[in-house]
Amino acid sequence: MREDIRKLDRRIEQAEFIFKNHIADRGQLAAIRQKAEDEIAVLIKQRQKLYRYEPKSPQIGVCTAQLKKLRHTVKLCRNIEIHSIEMEQRLQSARLEEQQKKEDPQKEARNRDNQKGR
Repeated sequence: MREDIRKLDRRIEQAEFIFKNHIADRGQLAAIRQKAEDEIAVLIKQRQKLYRYEPKSPQIGVCTAQLKKLRHTVKLCRNIEIHSIEMEQRLQSARLEEQQKKEDPQKEARNRDNQKGR
């Protein structure tokens, strides 16, 4: 029983370490995503102008390729953010589980003591 708790403690500590590093990266991730979204808006306007004034310009293809890469970057950032939130929820549930496992033996001991006292 104690070894199980120790193993769980170690797993939680590892998860917390990973999660803390992940949180530090979350700010950078949000900045990268925001910059990519801003660039997407600019490129869309540029591409619209090209379609309007130079419909056969090779720059349209370049803008489209850049848009595709930037959209992929935004999608990756969002997926990582979602994963980070899920990781946080799992860590919280693991902490609760650990607390319950530590409290259960104490409750059982109290219940036994109360029953003996009757």
